[in-house]
Amino acid sequence: MDQEIKVQAPMRLDFAGGLTDVPPFCIDEWGYVVNSTIDKYANVRIARRVDKRIVLESKDYNTKEDYPSIVEAMTTSSLSLLVSAIRLAGIDFGVEISVHTGIPPGSGLAASTAVSIAILKGLYTIKNTEIRLRRLAQSAIHLEMTYLNNLVGSQDQFASSYGGFNSFKITKNGTQRHKLSVRRSIVDQMQRRLILCYSGDTRISGNLVRNIMDRYRKGESKVVKGLQHIREIAVKCEEAVVRGDPSLGKLMYSHWNVHRSLHPDATTDQIEEIFATAMENGSSGGKVIGAGGGGCVLLYCDPDKKQRIQEELENRAYRIISFTFSKLGVHILQPN
Repeated sequence: MDQEIKVQAPMRLDFAGGLTDVPPFCIDEWGYVVNSTIDKYANVRIARRVDKRIVLESKDYNTKEDYPSIVEAMTTSSLSLLVSAIRLAGIDFGVEISVHTGIPPGSGLAASTAVSIAILKGLYTIKNTEIRLRRLAQSAIHLEMTYLNNLVGSQDQFASSYGGFNSFKITKNGTQRHKLSVRRSIVDQMQRRLILCYSGDTRISGNLVRNIMDRYRKGESKVVKGLQHIREIAVKCEEAVVRGDPSLGKLMYSHWNVHRSLHPDATTDQIEEIFATAMENGSSGGKVIGAGGGGCVLLYCDPDKKQRIQEELENRAYRIISFTFSKLGVHILQPN
């Protein structure tokens, strides 16, 4: 191997505003999202080869592929995200890419976007091409929308690039990032009040989001007003996050009620059971992370009720995912 690097890119929790960052809503009007990165990372190892071979590995899917060149990988590989990133970065030499997240597929934590950010950062670095964080986020959006034909917003890519607590205003002119100043004591307080629970369902968000946006294009009043309401809640959530206001739980639940009203597949029996169990045992609310249809639920509660809620959920065979908030954006672990 000629050169090897390791890159990490964080996943995120979205407190409010998801869907409003997706076109055409954010272009016709404007979107607003509040989120934070956490200590769950896409871990990527990239090695430059002396030959033209392309070796791809996903430890999450227990898949490893080896091709003579990028041409064969393009026509055969099941790891389309990895192949597309190589194409987008303009790599004309052989590489080995290994990816691991350790998070259940379809969690809603934007793991695939974190993988995109980490791979692109690594490929541009190994190519000796400097790329700024804004351009990196934009490249990941281009990768997902153009190469993978996914309808995506911009909150995930910018969050994983920059890290920390942020709000984003998304307009036809692009994405404006505002770094939130959240005191350490408030971060610790939120940490004690939040529970991240995996519903056990694999989330299929693409069709759900596309359906909502197709109905927005047609001017369906329920969708238009719903997205506007979600945006209003996001603006209020920003203040609640910064101040550590306990109203955050109810605001997230208001967001979720609007969100799930926009598509019948946004919720599942498991998600409903998680909310019912948590709220019966003292949670003030929460929301599904990401587009819905499964994945993770973020719950808010008083610290003295947290253990009981977690135990009740685990008794029903739901998995609690421990996490801490992280300030880190994408970063190189091991440059050579």
